[in-house]
Amino acid sequence: MIEKFCSRLPREISNPMYNEYYNRMREINFILQNRDAYKNLISFSKTIELVVALAIFYKRVISNMDGAVKFAGTVFRNSEADAIKIGTYKLTEAEKNRIAAIVINFNVLLEKYSLTHDILTTVETKDLLRKIKNLKWHLDNNEANNTHNNAEDDNNKIE
Repeated sequence: MIEKFCSRLPREISNPMYNEYYNRMREINFILQNRDAYKNLISFSKTIELVVALAIFYKRVISNMDGAVKFAGTVFRNSEADAIKIGTYKLTEAEKNRIAAIVINFNVLLEKYSLTHDILTTVETKDLLRKIKNLKWHLDNNEANNTHNNAEDDNNKIE
C-alpha cells in the first residue's frame, strides 16, 4: 500500500517510509494473529494498511509541508520577502499556496473518512490498532443508529 504514496518521492524520503511501513505492518500482523482483542480486525487488514500508509505519509511529508506553509505564510505576511531560500530552492508565495492546497486536500480526505491527526500521529503500533478499533466501533455504531433513525423516520411519515 505504501508504494502508492512513495512512487513519485525521492529515494532519500521514500526509503525510510518503506522501512517504517514494513516494520509497522509486521508488528500489526503479529498483534492481529496473536491478540484475541484484535482478531476481529483481521478482515479489515487492507483498511489498516491504508491507515498505516496514510500515517507515515502524513508524518514524513504532509506535516513538513504544513510546517513550511505556516512558516512561509508568516514570513510573507510580516516582511517584503518574495521568496524563501531553502538550500538551493526558492519557495515563492504562489508555490506556498499550491502546497497549502495539497495540505488542505489531504485534511479534507481525512475528514471524509473520519480519520484524525491523533490517529495519524500515534507512535506506538498497539495504540494505533486500539484507535483504529475504536474508530471502527464508533463508525459501526453511528451507521447502525443512522439506519435505525432513518427507518423510524420512514415509519413516522404521514401520507
